[in-house]
Amino acid sequence: MGRPALPPRREDELTMSRGNSCQSIVVSMMILLLSVVGADSADPAAKGAKAPAKEHWGAIAAEAKKEGKVTIYGQVGPELRVALTDAVKKDLGLDMELVPGKGSEVANRFLTENRAGLPSADIVLGGASTFVSVPELYASWEKLEPLLFLPEVLDAKAWRNGKIPFLDSQKKVIPLVLEVTPTIIVNTTIVKPGQIKSFKDLLQPQWKGKIVMFDPTVGGTTQTWVRFLMTKIFGPTEGEAFLQKLAAQEPVITRDSRLQSEWVARGRYPVCIGLDPQAAYGMHKTGAPITRVAAEEGGLFTGGGGYLVVSLKRPHPNAAAAVLNWLLGPAGQEVFSNGYGASAARLGVKTDGISSLSLPLAGEKLYPQDEEIVLFKRGDEAGRRVFKPLLK
Repeated sequence: MGRPALPPRREDELTMSRGNSCQSIVVSMMILLLSVVGADSADPAAKGAKAPAKEHWGAIAAEAKKEGKVTIYGQVGPELRVALTDAVKKDLGLDMELVPGKGSEVANRFLTENRAGLPSADIVLGGASTFVSVPELYASWEKLEPLLFLPEVLDAKAWRNGKIPFLDSQKKVIPLVLEVTPTIIVNTTIVKPGQIKSFKDLLQPQWKGKIVMFDPTVGGTTQTWVRFLMTKIFGPTEGEAFLQKLAAQEPVITRDSRLQSEWVARGRYPVCIGLDPQAAYGMHKTGAPITRVAAEEGGLFTGGGGYLVVSLKRPHPNAAAAVLNWLLGPAGQEVFSNGYGASAARLGVKTDGISSLSLPLAGEKLYPQDEEIVLFKRGDEAGRRVFKPLLK
């Protein structure tokens, strides 16, 4: 019923230094981009024309100079915004315009601009559900595989399970980070090791009235967890029966991640379900007495808010292709991972400074998020049916 467990994350470092890696990436990118870009195309990177490098070098240099920048929409925090802007300028010689906002906000802006015939975004960052669940949005994304050309990106050994981790069958959506979703967070001064080892342990009498849960009736970590339970763990029928029993535990439901963080850190509610990952990492960094429970049924490995898509109507096609390959290469993965605060999707990237809450534990069973989970609307319906009566 489930998928094979993912292996624990490799901690070995890439042997090349950051400086050599960046230089190698830039040189490789300039040479290999020529093989996928046509001289007389308005969007050469998308067409993947096979042409001799020398013949089209002048045309590519002119296109790159004319474009000059890349525009990215997405939920990008201040630290990551600065790191990305500086690194793309240094490594690729491109200016980066970042338009921040939550996934739903930038998606609505993107659609409004496209409908008006004024597309502005080259690349959009956000959550998988936003990108895949809305048909009009999904139809607006480019297939990524033809845009990938760097050897460092195409190397199967650089990725878990020996393949580039596209989310969807059409290969339009890809994660830049892969983090273990911190579905269950507990206060370690109250919940002792081993007291909660399974999702079913949440149903024990001592946790009644002691659980705080992010609202599962709206998009977020808890809603994704409900879909996960009903597709990979219990199945639809048994999954909804489990949710009914969980609702009988009288969890407190909130949409305030900050308040949810404070309550579990102070022990007011020692068990927390569906805390926003960034809130969990920030709280953990401050030394709060919390930890993540690795349920024996298995956990979910996702890109969080770090999924990437490329617009079909991107205004800077060559710059977008260059940045895409850089972000999936060693240097870009390190910059994004550090700035985002979660482990890179790529193997071999340093995890120094990354919250241990997001890293796989030895032997932990993990399922990668996929289309089945993202599109399982029956899970959303079950979440609303079961938990809406508890909303105040």
